[in-house]
Amino acid sequence: MVSAHCEIVSHTIDRHLKKKDTIGHLYSALHKQYSTDKRYNGHLLMLKSMSSSSPLLYNSLLSSHIFTGGGIYLRWNNKGIAIDPGYGFIENMYKHELYIQDIDIVIVTHFHIDHTGDLPLIDDLNRNINGRVPDFDSQDDLEYYGSVFKPKHNITWYVDRDTRKYYMQNFSPLINNIKTIDPSDDIPLEDGIIMHTIPTEHVMISHIKRDEHNAPILDEKGSPSISVSPSDSTFGFRLELTDDKETINIGYSSDAKYSDTLADGLKDCEYLIANISGIYKTFSCFVQNGLILDTLAVFSFSRRYRLHY
Repeated sequence: MVSAHCEIVSHTIDRHLKKKDTIGHLYSALHKQYSTDKRYNGHLLMLKSMSSSSPLLYNSLLSSHIFTGGGIYLRWNNKGIAIDPGYGFIENMYKHELYIQDIDIVIVTHFHIDHTGDLPLIDDLNRNINGRVPDFDSQDDLEYYGSVFKPKHNITWYVDRDTRKYYMQNFSPLINNIKTIDPSDDIPLEDGIIMHTIPTEHVMISHIKRDEHNAPILDEKGSPSISVSPSDSTFGFRLELTDDKETINIGYSSDAKYSDTLADGLKDCEYLIANISGIYKTFSCFVQNGLILDTLAVFSFSRRYRLHY
């Protein structure tokens, strides 16, 4: 016996096949039903609950779907910014009737999975929106297709060097404008949006030690020797948002350990997103320095907060 749900799914698929709709057509039609500018312009949406693998772990243990990851969505001057879109980010956007067309900029501060999990999904959905994106394997192909291919929706990415290296090798340059961030840069993202980046201490990079012939160096047990060093590409930031009435500063710590550099970079913020993965001894430094008490606005998961009045 076929369930009512299966019948609905079968009827829906059959109807779209008869209409010869592509996934991109269906997605674009769905997006046209909503106007994000009026509902979300000047708003910050916290679409993230838990970090690391915690949501998947708890959902597995409890056979549930109530624990989610995600990221942050900001809309200012009618431009949508996705910040650290970990796994579950797109699904959480859909709950707010936001779609790929509502993402103009993506910021990725470091390459942990709870900050990068949905990157391939964003790229894949954007390929569908744009129809068939040409494949190419040479600079000549890129120059040719780049001259004739007109994207329907382009996304600009601002990412740390490690994320660019490990996650984005296969992203199409025809629909993605990828910019690698050097921490401490001041970057105009759009009119009225400037990102002031701040070097952070968070990610450790492991390397196999090698000799002058590039052969692994073995320890006394015959295993490859490992060297561990902090990444120099991770960053937090302060977003300076301006319109014809006011300027607002939003800071984002990107779950990094406390440092005087981070505190100094965030001190002028009216709003601070203290992305803290756990409670550590260094957390007390934020409070002792008055950073949280002076500037922290508490943002709850999946709640909408108006920044612009």
